[in-house]
Amino acid sequence: GIYIIAIIATMVALCAGCAKTSAPTGGPKDSTPPKVTKMVPDNQTLNFREKHIKLYFDEYISVNNPTENVLISPPMSTAPEYTVNGKSLVIKLKDTLHANSTYNMVFSDCIKDYHEGNTLSYLHYSFSTGDSLENHMIQGKLSDARTLAPSKDFFVMLYKSHHDSLPLTTIPDYITKSQTDGSFTFRNIRPGDYKIFALKD
Repeated sequence: GIYIIAIIATMVALCAGCAKTSAPTGGPKDSTPPKVTKMVPDNQTLNFREKHIKLYFDEYISVNNPTENVLISPPMSTAPEYTVNGKSLVIKLKDTLHANSTYNMVFSDCIKDYHEGNTLSYLHYSFSTGDSLENHMIQGKLSDARTLAPSKDFFVMLYKSHHDSLPLTTIPDYITKSQTDGSFTFRNIRPGDYKIFALKD
């Protein structure tokens, strides 16, 4: 009788252990922004004639206010249309492109992964409607004149003209945005003398 009781007690203990439930762990939390896996047409395409650009990512994405956070140089008079399709972003161009011109598209803090909201801080895409890309560049850093702290999220604009009232009256020839450390970069621009402005919206 002692052995039977011991066996029953063991079986009860095993069954009690089987009855416990726990939530699956699911692995570590995603903390990285989306990564580009493919661009169609390819980045830095020459003799560009397309009406659509498609960017593919390694995870599902969302796009935050692209009309403000996608900077295009030279600026287009009619803004593109942006459509998210799962893991891809489709950009429909609605403007007539200038001949023999290099266009730059800077995606600034607007592409996020869909589930965790990790933001891709900077993405640069360029193409040329001519036989070559412009290969000149301007780099700099903005800082507060009083505190010397980095000035982030400023719109930085280049103008070929040199009038002081330009930002109020004229669309810039090139535009970009300063990063967290105040740095900014203009890529694929034509050689020449420019006037530069930095404004906070």
